[in-house]
Amino acid sequence: MIPLNLPPREWRRKDLISVTIPSRGRCEQLKKSLYSLRSKAARPDLIEVLVAHDPDDQPTRLAAFEMNADVIWEAPERYGYARSAYYWAALIDQAHGEWVLPTWSDDGFMETIAWDTTVREQPAGSILYTDGNYPGLTCFPIIHMDVFEALGRLCPLPAIDTWYEDVGRAAGRLMQPGIYVRQDRHDINGENFDLTAIEGGMAWRQANSGGMVYYTEPYNTWRAEDAATLVKERS
Repeated sequence: MIPLNLPPREWRRKDLISVTIPSRGRCEQLKKSLYSLRSKAARPDLIEVLVAHDPDDQPTRLAAFEMNADVIWEAPERYGYARSAYYWAALIDQAHGEWVLPTWSDDGFMETIAWDTTVREQPAGSILYTDGNYPGLTCFPIIHMDVFEALGRLCPLPAIDTWYEDVGRAAGRLMQPGIYVRQDRHDINGENFDLTAIEGGMAWRQANSGGMVYYTEPYNTWRAEDAATLVKERS
């Protein structure tokens, strides 16, 4: 598991929602994705954007700057899709929101008007399940920072979205507030068949039998531990 080193609780900004997004070679896509989050928000001024880019991808850095990202972080090396959790962990450690979209990506597009108001209406310590392209499919959970504070670690697999869905359900923390996000991913709707897709998610899923490593040890034990931690923390 990847240790988290979060800012002190007193540094959190009330009502702020942090969005962590690693990106590579998709500058226009990144801009459109961030625009969808802000344009659909009731309070775009309370959306904190944190972008990660690889050392050899300065165009993404420039695109993030042009979109007024609050944090632009250059990774010490290229982690790629297989180690994408390391981008997200580094950005979560720099986030100051009460809520976090910890697995946002440049192929995600917010579709729900005033989604941020809906988020702020949910109970603290919750894990929010967002609807995706198909019923029951979500790649973009929204997680209260108390959850990360309680766990103090992040799953090292790319499937962090499924991880928190499973952990949240087991711990009785999973909520479904009716927020819809479209994902333009080649294996979902045929979009974005590019080098990033080929080198990243498609290659990793093929090498890991469609992500079945998620259901092996030690990950099964670690998920159970995370759920137990959240149950104990609430009691």
